[in-house]
Amino acid sequence: MQLARRLDAQLAGDEFGLAALTLADVERVGAGLRGVCAVDAARAGVEARRQRILARAAQVRLSAAEVGGGAAMLGALGALEAHVRARMDAEAARAQVEVGELLAADAVQQQVRQHNARASAGDGSDMVGVGDVVWARVEQAADALAARAQRVRVLARAARSAERADAWWQRAARALAAALAAGAVGAVVAPAYPRLVRLVEPRLAAARVDAGVLRDALGAMEAAYVARAATRIDDAHARLLATPTRRLAAGAARSVRTELEAVRGDTRLTAAVADAAATALRRVAEALADAPAELINAAAQLARENTDLDAGLDAARATVRTAASVQAQALLDVHERATTDAVLGGDADAWTRALQQLQAAAEALELRSLDVDVLGAAARLLRLYVHAACAAEALTEAARMRVVGELPQLELLCSQVAAAAGLALPAAGAAYRALRLLRPLLFEDSAELATRLDAYAELRRVDLLGHVAGRVAAACPAADAGAHALLGCTRQQWLECVAGRVGDWAAVCGAGASADVRAQWLDAPSLADACDAVVRAALERLLRAGGAQLDGGLRQLGERALNLA
Repeated sequence: MQLARRLDAQLAGDEFGLAALTLADVERVGAGLRGVCAVDAARAGVEARRQRILARAAQVRLSAAEVGGGAAMLGALGALEAHVRARMDAEAARAQVEVGELLAADAVQQQVRQHNARASAGDGSDMVGVGDVVWARVEQAADALAARAQRVRVLARAARSAERADAWWQRAARALAAALAAGAVGAVVAPAYPRLVRLVEPRLAAARVDAGVLRDALGAMEAAYVARAATRIDDAHARLLATPTRRLAAGAARSVRTELEAVRGDTRLTAAVADAAATALRRVAEALADAPAELINAAAQLARENTDLDAGLDAARATVRTAASVQAQALLDVHERATTDAVLGGDADAWTRALQQLQAAAEALELRSLDVDVLGAAARLLRLYVHAACAAEALTEAARMRVVGELPQLELLCSQVAAAAGLALPAAGAAYRALRLLRPLLFEDSAELATRLDAYAELRRVDLLGHVAGRVAAACPAADAGAHALLGCTRQQWLECVAGRVGDWAAVCGAGASADVRAQWLDAPSLADACDAVVRAALERLLRAGGAQLDGGLRQLGERALNLA
């Protein structure tokens, strides 16, 4: 009875928190006094007081400042769990109704009509479309849902029931996703799904709500958006494969850039779109087998485009670049073989034509973007020219002037080939330096050259020996000049051997070769050593045949050349 009087006093003073504790004591003590008439008589009055306390606890607002007191009252009375469940169910129902009303197609259409009617009447506002109203209402729905999520989170924290808050949010997210996908709203937001994500996610993050739950609920819309982006990328690359041009290559690259820009900042969407783009790029790479130069160029253009975009494309771009490089190198190799065959059996203009064709090939292919050794091809042509210039049967004045006339043109063409490949000329390396040495070599006095052979170390030994043999042959025209004559083969076969373009070099030795020469050729450990041995033998033969016809400087040069290491 004393506890009941204390309860009355606390209620009269609006001390509901203390009253809840006192009521719990009353109920605990009263449970053991059933059958006592005075206690039983007061029980109805105690129950009325209980309902008053519960009503007061239920009126507490869901804010961090006030919810704690209400939770304490409800907890003291054992009614907290039931109350939290009821309040969360009510919040979920209100959220579903609120979102449904905001995003209803009829409400959207009505707002558009009302607004445009006022605008037409001259209230100073601009006309709006369905899309404008839909996005404004989506923003309102997200704000409303975030506010409710905050209230639910506060209630759940007070009740120490995070699981109930998670379950509430899953229900609310499904309701929002359904409203966003329906009717006129879905027709507006689905094609602009990344905008929806950018609009909603920050609001949910501010409310400390897991946005991933909503993303999962919107899974069908997200998958449809990614599929449309992949289709746009695939279509652009299919047009490129059908008609490989620079314009369509730029369009295919632009399709990737556009789709990735649309989802920039969203890791999940970026990964999905990048995967679609990588698939399209790999399809281009697979199509490069036996591809025409136009497709190789288009692939090269794709490989160098969009390098500042998503890193997930790096591997796909590298695949395309590698495949395009392989095919471009194959085309260049075919061209090199054809031009080499032409220069070996062609006229004096064949060398310049070969380099001009190589320049055209370098300009036709997107070599700046590929790993293609175009300067290697130029270097091999230059080296072959050096071999041919040094293998002259007799170095007459006419032969000298012909080479001097060709050198500037060859140097210019070599620089143009390098420019077409986007490379510096020194990349041609030793072959270009050897070409530059031909001019001083041709006009240096024999006696002076005998003391300066080391200055021409960039030239191969077979070339230097061949040049000296040509000088000696010019001084004694009656002599049987030329290493190829000594070997019993044609001059073209000899140049192919010097250039290393012969596989079975033993078969080159003709029937006209002497036994000694044949032995030197066949017993040499390598083709290069065999060429050195034969040209050395040819020089020795010329020096013997020249006899007294050779001046002292020329003979000294020949002897010094024979002693080259």
